[in-house]
Amino acid sequence: MENNYDVKREPYRPMPMPMPKKPMEQGYGYSRMEIVEPYLYEALRCLCGRKVCITTTCGKYRGELLKVKRDHLVICEGQCVCYVRLQTICVVMPEPKC
Repeated sequence: MENNYDVKREPYRPMPMPMPKKPMEQGYGYSRMEIVEPYLYEALRCLCGRKVCITTTCGKYRGELLKVKRDHLVICEGQCVCYVRLQTICVVMPEPKC
């Protein structure tokens, strides 16, 4: 019977788990963005080009609604252009047509 006491054994080391890739690292070249409030988004798209009064958690904006994006809108107050996040909007009121 042979003695196997001289054999060196490596201690057990678990294999490291690979980190999951982020969407941009997968090679697709785009990231997915979801609409936060789909009903508000569609209602605001119908009001593009009209004068609106928007109340947010930070204050009020009154002017012409220029663009509506998935997460923000662009409103023109006189010569000032403002960007408002859809998540901060409380009330939207279109001004009546004359």
